[in-house]
Amino acid sequence: MTDQDLTAARRSRLDLYTEAYDLFDRYQRLQSDRFDPDITKLLTETLIIPASTPTLFELFCIFRILRYLNEETPGIQLRPLADESTALAQLETDDRRIEIYHDQNGAIGFHETLDPDVVPAHPTFKRYQDALVDYTDALRGLTGADQDPVLYSGRPDIVIEIYDTNALDAELVSVLIGEVKYTSAAQTFRQGLEELATYRRFAYHDNYLVDDPDVPITSLLITNGYSTAGTTDEITHLNGNELLTENVGVLRSFATELLTSNPTIGP
Repeated sequence: MTDQDLTAARRSRLDLYTEAYDLFDRYQRLQSDRFDPDITKLLTETLIIPASTPTLFELFCIFRILRYLNEETPGIQLRPLADESTALAQLETDDRRIEIYHDQNGAIGFHETLDPDVVPAHPTFKRYQDALVDYTDALRGLTGADQDPVLYSGRPDIVIEIYDTNALDAELVSVLIGEVKYTSAAQTFRQGLEELATYRRFAYHDNYLVDDPDVPITSLLITNGYSTAGTTDEITHLNGNELLTENVGVLRSFATELLTSNPTIGP
């Protein structure tokens, strides 16, 4: 295409030619790394730019799980997010709503305050309670910050909430909690495993999920390059390399069983 052709297209009275010129001009600027304001706007509105490699790995894991949900669930559709939503994505079928969170809690809480009026029976737990109360008292005195003693506060990397939308009020029927560690180190694997086990015990939504047999919890730990030979009923570990394959049986099982009325994966 010559410069004369481009000039003729730009000056044409036909919308088809002027739009074609605009698209071609934008393409050329992208190829030459000339990010004019409209190009910058395009990139900021259409691309996710993670701040670090571990964050990129976390997003990769989330989108691979979403791919299995999409492939294994007939009729699933991606829905636009409401302005007030903190979810990364929302999917729907005729009778299910799937909300996917990255570094956000969603409706599931992982925060437990301490009641200083309840005295633990075990003396070690009592000393721990006293230490937390001493900390909040000292913080209030030194900085003026007023807060309740916190027994636990955490946040998983991935939370997927499954709701039954047949009910008058959408009912939570299943949850996936995921922790992602961009590491091949055994120590970091153990840290992630401990964090995930703790998330399970402190996850709540109206009631503690681990004590509610009607809301099974799927717990998934994903690492990058660390391999394990055994299995456990409560937590599934995947090496990130397995997500690159087309047949990750455990993820296909998650995708189908998370959306059934009576999931079998869980505690």
